[in-house]
Amino acid sequence: MGDSCCNPDSMGAIQATLEEELPGVHVHSIRIGETEDADRKASFLDKVWRQVDEVCETLAADEKLKDGFNAIGFSQ
Repeated sequence: MGDSCCNPDSMGAIQATLEEELPGVHVHSIRIGETEDADRKASFLDKVWRQVDEVCETLAADEKLKDGFNAIGFSQ
């Protein structure tokens, strides 16, 4: 809780490692809300069902995922 999708010291570092270790991989780190600050606040204050809806919409809109994908999830 209290982290954000793209913090270069945490989740952003994981994304960078995956991209470095798996050249050409598409990594989609999902942010909840419009900003990193909103993402961080959502981890404390947002309703999980609303977050799930937003994540599903975000993934469905990513053309690179249309034929399926593998996922890694982290619980914050």
